[in-house]
Order: sequence, then structure tokens, then C-alpha cells
Amino acid sequence: MKTTTRAFIAMASISIAGTVLSPAWAVEAGPLKSAVSCIKDSGFKVIQENRWPAGQTGRVVDTPVGQARVSVVDGFRLLLGDPSGVLSINLKVEESDTSSAPKDREVIEAQMRKLSVPSAPLTVSSHGQVEMLGLTQPDLKGNGPLAFYTLFNSSQRLVASAYLLNGDKRQRLYDTYEQFLAGKEAALATIAGCLESAG
Repeated sequence: MKTTTRAFIAMASISIAGTVLSPAWAVEAGPLKSAVSCIKDSGFKVIQENRWPAGQTGRVVDTPVGQARVSVVDGFRLLLGDPSGVLSINLKVEESDTSSAPKDREVIEAQMRKLSVPSAPLTVSSHGQVEMLGLTQPDLKGNGPLAFYTLFNSSQRLVASAYLLNGDKRQRLYDTYEQFLAGKEAALATIAGCLESAG
């Protein structure tokens, strides 16, 4: 199994298993709630929803120079399915601390550069005012996530991390790599649109 694939699997597993379950939606109105509400109402099937653990102010990621901290004021984990209900995206939407947001962006880029390999290089793109950093596997082989993207709405201090999962070929809606790429772009455009419209 490729190093990047193993890393994708490990991060996606941590994102699911490492979250304290909290069904509460008692979050003040603002960009975070607006973005999450938009995503939930955008055609995805919400399979599971968890609130960021109360009192936990950040998370640690691996970078080329060691571990570094990313601030989290509040956030949500959404396990999203395609319209048929097949799990397809593990999504984190987080709000950065005001004073730490620029540094968080640097740390996350360093994390993704550490994960990049020649077959899955780091890409930088944008959707409106939302910046997107991405890693995409070159084929449908393996059982881990096929892509890992981080999206930034810097003006609202929102960070979304999306792991696009490789579903059971008997259930998933795509049969070819090209179909997966088209679905990936559509899903990312939806998430980016919700981040951009948050406010």
C-alpha cells in the first residue's frame, strides 16, 4: 500500500474515531453554523454529525519539521453520503482562532506537503474566495480515501477538511476514475460555495 494511501486512511480514521459524540446543535448563529447548515441542505445525505469537543482548543498535525498545532474554536464532523446513502465524504468544518488563523493555514499546508508524493502532488486552486489545497490518488485502487482537500475561507476563519472515500464498487455511483473526478469536483464546488456564502 502506498505511503500516501496509508496516511489518508490513518487521518480519516482518526477524524471519525477521535471525535467525542455530541448531537447538540446549540451553536450561536454565525459563519460556522451557516456553512454547516448550507452543506447539510445541499443534497448530501448526512450519515453522522458530531460537534467539536467542548474545551478542546486545537488539534495536532504532522509536518516535515515535526508536529504542529492548529487552533479550533468550534467545529463539526459530518459523515456525508451520496444521494443513495453510500458513505462518500468525511468532512470537518472548523473555525480558527482569530490570532492563529494565518499560522493555521501555514501549518495545514505544511501537513499536506508532507503527505504529497509524485503520484499525488499537492495542488492549489480556488473557488471564488475559497482557497483549496488538494491531494488526489491517481487511480481507484486501494481501500483508503481517494482524495484529501482542505478549503479555506480566510475572511471568516473557516477551514474545511474533506476526505473523499473509495466506496464499495457494488454500491458507489461511479464506475471509472473519470467519473470519480467529476463527482469530486462537484462535491468540492458545493462545499466551497457553502464556505464562501457563510457570514
